[in-house]
Amino acid sequence: MAFKPFPVCAFNQSPVTAALRLREQLAGAAVASVAVRMNPYETGYAGMDATGPFASISGTLMSIPFCIATALVHGAPSMRHMTTYDDAEVNRLVGGVTLVTDASVPTLSCVIEATLADGRVVVEDLRMTARDYAYGWDDTAALARRVGAESGVPAAAYDRLEAFCRDLPGGSIGQVLAAFAELDTVRAAAE
Repeated sequence: MAFKPFPVCAFNQSPVTAALRLREQLAGAAVASVAVRMNPYETGYAGMDATGPFASISGTLMSIPFCIATALVHGAPSMRHMTTYDDAEVNRLVGGVTLVTDASVPTLSCVIEATLADGRVVVEDLRMTARDYAYGWDDTAALARRVGAESGVPAAAYDRLEAFCRDLPGGSIGQVLAAFAELDTVRAAAE
């Protein structure tokens, strides 16, 4: 089992990570075009080369160009980003992303070459393995809380779930039920 840090296809986790690192290097510089080199197993998967127009999250989360463009323009993608299909800046950059199949790039890895508006080329060569996605307790908890925050799940629900898990095998199902009751409290307040 592996955890996905971003709401995109498993094969797009590393490209998004690389795009975020590249975004830091660019420090706001305008990107003219992007070439992404990836393993043929990943580039050949259905929908990975899609460039839009997009009308569903099933299209955006699979598209390497959309995921990279979103990360370069907005930073870490959220569900809101992945369901915004009319973002002019993202869509412009999607059209400038070229996907290159390269058998020398291992799976779960990529090489992103960004050509900037001023002609400079900036490269992010990211080599990852499944081990990079095998998170420990703290990273998994932080990821779950980040996803929950996007969905309006209160932190208290996670506090209760974590307490239950940490207490195993002595944890009480009452802790789990109390965590779900936190969701009812949020719903009731919203109504």
